[in-house]
Amino acid sequence: MGRQPVKNNLIMTLEVIKRHSDVDHRLTQKNIQEYLQTDFELTCDRKTVKRNLMNLIEFGFDIEYTEIERKNGSQKSVDDVNVIITDIYYNHTLEPSEVKLISDGLLFSRYVTGRETERLISKIEKQSSPFAENRIKGSVNYETIGHTENAQVLYTVELLNQAIEEKKQIEFLYCEYGTDKKLHPKKTDKYIINPYYTVTANGRYYLICNVDKYDNIANFRVDKILEIQLIDMPQKDIRKTAGNSNGFDLSKYMKDHIYM
Repeated sequence: MGRQPVKNNLIMTLEVIKRHSDVDHRLTQKNIQEYLQTDFELTCDRKTVKRNLMNLIEFGFDIEYTEIERKNGSQKSVDDVNVIITDIYYNHTLEPSEVKLISDGLLFSRYVTGRETERLISKIEKQSSPFAENRIKGSVNYETIGHTENAQVLYTVELLNQAIEEKKQIEFLYCEYGTDKKLHPKKTDKYIINPYYTVTANGRYYLICNVDKYDNIANFRVDKILEIQLIDMPQKDIRKTAGNSNGFDLSKYMKDHIYM
């Protein structure tokens, strides 16, 4: 490989440290040189590696290292000391235990498809040490744990969060699962909804809201929602719903509605 631009050197050095290190697997500058050669066919001297490390740290990347002072062989004064950087590793965003916790939550949820569950877990794992094995992978069939068949769930959640944040109404078709395990609308007309909260309960994802033509609080399973759209109409204040004139206590509501 020919001479690489400085920014490519930086990116490759960062990638090597992410791929090959954590607090229990530390690198020397020589290790980094070797990985740059094997991973990217990039030949790099020790001074360049050190300069890349210092630049990456200056740019805010969470890289740890140890400095060791070594006296030059021809030392003539106490200032004639060479500083070596070693024990280099990347502080990954998530601990292995955190990856396991989040992965388990996704794996045993029933509001995300099996394919999306596997994709999300793979993305989460990349935020942790490359040496942390997720024992879920390879031992579980993601499609047989009771995940929803509604592949639009993530888009639905995104739009619900937007509507809640912007205090806007939404409309959607509400469905039920048929004997064919597919969603079928309960009625042809769409519900017009004032969305307030999204919550999880018993492995399902729910929308707590108000159907606009009524005054009570209602729950809808998110995985049964199709053809959702944002409406450019202000959300009804939750204090205008029955029994909530003094405000809505979400914690109490969840305790009173265990099965949603």
